[in-house]
Amino acid sequence: FSEKLYDYHGNTMTKYLGDHALPALQSRNGDFLLEELIKRWKQHEIMNKWMKKFFMYLDRYYVKHHQHKSLHDVGILAFKQEVYDSIKESVVGAMLASIEKERNGEAIDHQQLKKCVAVFEIMGMGTMDCYINDFEDSLLKKSETYYSAKAAEWMSTDDTPAYLLKAEAALKSEGQRVANYLIGSTEAKLLAVCEKQLLEVHQKELLERETSGCAALLKNNKFDDLARMYQLFGRLDEGLVPIVYINAI
Repeated sequence: FSEKLYDYHGNTMTKYLGDHALPALQSRNGDFLLEELIKRWKQHEIMNKWMKKFFMYLDRYYVKHHQHKSLHDVGILAFKQEVYDSIKESVVGAMLASIEKERNGEAIDHQQLKKCVAVFEIMGMGTMDCYINDFEDSLLKKSETYYSAKAAEWMSTDDTPAYLLKAEAALKSEGQRVANYLIGSTEAKLLAVCEKQLLEVHQKELLERETSGCAALLKNNKFDDLARMYQLFGRLDEGLVPIVYINAI
């Protein structure tokens, strides 16, 4: 009866997820969706763990002999196909909305986001494909749009030193964001997107402003502002070349 038991194990998990977990998630949105995802995934992890223990014989003999997926992998795959694939876009939307709230100064639940990120990682089943393709790519696009708008806003209201202070704070916050609830490999990609929108796109205008650009800061001995300018534009490839050119003139 091993074959029947193996098939019944997978089919039962799939049916439960489709009949109960998926409808519960589809009825939620925003932070409530994220909360429900964490709850449903935790319940599924416990069930998957105990089903593996109960039917250990299948893993030891039947699965090994017939080269089938392990019971653990069958359980994860069932969740991925029956639940994750149906709600991942809504979950990503809710996560990005939460991150934007934090960027705008609101307090958010870091642990909630960290647990959701873990689900994306686990759904990759040994790879980072789900995290990168389903979440990280959307995060980078959303970050590009957000900081493009912020940079334009700051350029219209702030002089160069004030702008660079805000840019410095934004870059620091993005690094901390990765430390708080994202995966470390995201940091370089995220900072590269932010640096381009905040620094590279507006570099020429920031440096050449008549009353607050590089030459004006040098003339007025604004050493702290110059140090910040050097540090920030030093993050870009050849970002210091325009400063050297201005000094030469």
